[in-house]
Amino acid sequence: MREVAVGDKLDQYEITKLIARSGMASIFEAKDTVSGQAVALKVPHLQFESDVVFFERFKREEEIGQRLDHPNIIKFLKPRHKSRMYMAMELVEGKSLRKLMEEEHPLSTARALAIAQQICEALEHMHKHGVVHRDLKPENVLITPTGQVKIIDLGIALDKSARRLTWFGLSATIGTPDYIAPEQIGGRRGDARTDIYALGTESRGCPATSCRASTLRSRPYCSRPSSGTRAIVTRRPPSCSMTCAIPRQCRPVIRSRAPANGEDGAAFLAASPCRCWSSPSWAHWHRSSGPPAAIHRRAARPRRSGRDDMEQSLNLAWVLIAGFLVMFMQVGFAMVETGFTRAKNAVNTMGMNLVIYPIGVIGFWLVGYALMLGGVREWPALGAAVAGEHEVAIHVGGHLLGLFGAAKFALVSVAHEPSSLAMFLFSTVFMDTAATIPTGAMAERWRFASFIVYGLFMSMFLYPLYGNWVWGGGWLATLGVSAGLGHGHVDFAGSTVVHMTGGVTALAGTLALGPRAGEFRRDGTVLAMPGHNLPMTVAGTLILAFGWFGFNAGSTLSASDPRIATIAVNSMLASATGALAALFYVWSSLRKPDIGMACNGLLGGLVSITGCCAFVAPAAAALIGTVAGLLIASSVVLLERRLRLDDPVGAISVHGLCGTWGAIALGLFADGTYGSGWNGVEGPVRGLLFGDVSQLGAQCVGILANLVFVFPVAYGFFRVLDRIIGNRVQPEVEWAGLDSLEMGSDAYPRT
Repeated sequence: MREVAVGDKLDQYEITKLIARSGMASIFEAKDTVSGQAVALKVPHLQFESDVVFFERFKREEEIGQRLDHPNIIKFLKPRHKSRMYMAMELVEGKSLRKLMEEEHPLSTARALAIAQQICEALEHMHKHGVVHRDLKPENVLITPTGQVKIIDLGIALDKSARRLTWFGLSATIGTPDYIAPEQIGGRRGDARTDIYALGTESRGCPATSCRASTLRSRPYCSRPSSGTRAIVTRRPPSCSMTCAIPRQCRPVIRSRAPANGEDGAAFLAASPCRCWSSPSWAHWHRSSGPPAAIHRRAARPRRSGRDDMEQSLNLAWVLIAGFLVMFMQVGFAMVETGFTRAKNAVNTMGMNLVIYPIGVIGFWLVGYALMLGGVREWPALGAAVAGEHEVAIHVGGHLLGLFGAAKFALVSVAHEPSSLAMFLFSTVFMDTAATIPTGAMAERWRFASFIVYGLFMSMFLYPLYGNWVWGGGWLATLGVSAGLGHGHVDFAGSTVVHMTGGVTALAGTLALGPRAGEFRRDGTVLAMPGHNLPMTVAGTLILAFGWFGFNAGSTLSASDPRIATIAVNSMLASATGALAALFYVWSSLRKPDIGMACNGLLGGLVSITGCCAFVAPAAAALIGTVAGLLIASSVVLLERRLRLDDPVGAISVHGLCGTWGAIALGLFADGTYGSGWNGVEGPVRGLLFGDVSQLGAQCVGILANLVFVFPVAYGFFRVLDRIIGNRVQPEVEWAGLDSLEMGSDAYPRT
């Protein structure tokens, strides 16, 4: 594939002329061979066609344009077939408002009002359809020879029903500095008031950023264009010796009327042509607070110390505290696994749970975080980002499928960015949870040196790659957009990304490592090897249950999200029903209550609710936990006696099987009360029982992808590692205990 040039034929269009070329795309005039009409084609440069986020933005611009139908907005056409990335639009003959102002300054009052009136009507139409232009400026307003206005360039337009998308190299400040609204400087999405702000800078005498004396009537510049932007941030008005030329007859109308609460600012302006020539009143519409004279001191600045900043600070603290709780879960894992193993291996088991933390942190810091979340620009709830991102993707069926991130290695590019650093900490402790799971399933016979290498592999490659596909904007997340499967694979807090990945890796490691010596006898019987400290296991289970509130509720990334209450209650209910279901199942079979099985049932309930905790009702959460408890109680026996798999702590059942069930449960029980716009798909997340069978399909695809990718890669890794350094300790070490011969210390030394 090569760059498109004049004379080429692109599907039904014959390219006849190059109109303009920018850093990202070229605009061509072309002839539609079907209708015979002249059209305009916007064709991106080749290097951007492999950028998954640019592709999604380009496609979104086209979708937004095709949804809008107004005489003052450029019309987007629908080609019969598209062989590559481009968009077709009506060809508009005319000149930009910028050029018109340069040729005819000052514009007459009547002409300026007529232009502003049409802009207002176009904005009113956009806002009614949930679209915010976000880059309204004279260069993006075309004036035809008959005086008709056409608003163009929806490249950074906001569709309020869709998820946020950004692309590599774009600064956090989205928009043109001369016309930018305050919230855009802070990296926020903006709303209809963003366009009103930009319209005000065109309509009033002195734009808030470049200090132009009169944009619609004349166009002198200040010597330092950046002074206005600095004023927005510092609350100091830009220096300007020019005076605003505003028709006196308009001022009383402007100052006497402002849009009522909830009224669209563009509609209010369109109702009275004079209002388009407001002096300070546009700022009043933008913020609806304070006197009009406070345009630069108050309204023309992001409220960095107001509610927005306070909310972001609370969200940042919330995510960090939740991360601290999840990190504390490592204590719980260490106690559960050590309690379930024999006394002669206690130091080894505790040691693996300790060392996996620093090993995982370093591996994830160097490479893992970049592969997993290097394609995500920012988390708006935590504040604006300043660094670029990049997602490596491939073209399949006209869609870009993300494979892995390629930015933020070793946090170099985000070293002083609080939101990214907070997300690194939060993501790291989640990774550490996944990496810890195999240490229980492979306990009591795993070489410590082999375990160290595994920790690096898991944190740097295996976990981040699957995590990218679900949480980093990868191909599983975009199944809804690319294949029409619900909202793509949805995993709120990690049923598949964390627990199933850890459980499947544990399964691969257990198969590669083999059972403990003496576990399975030649006559087919199974030798019981009970753990040495059940009270330690119980204490660890309760610690995990406590930390899990940070695991699930913290995944909102927002302290102000009222869904936190639902998530916490669902987590509590699922853990309780899971524990009781496992307890009573074994009690009915063995005539004795098995507290160890109750611990695993509680954890299985938590694992199963983790992926769907925000999307289901409390009654569904109780049912999900019950099923998880029954699955654990039955599968532990099945794996041990039928499949001859030796898992000392039940990690494969608790995390692998219940993580799978949690993903399926979301596809069944998501009730449509949460998740609107999730993964770029309109509407809330619904499961099969609430009308969306395709969501269950997306969940199954995610499960299958985990099995097909994680298991063979993990198994292959363990087999190769076994050939290089060996996975298993010597038989004599295993019989004597890993503490004395492998670790050189005993947990309970004889005195």
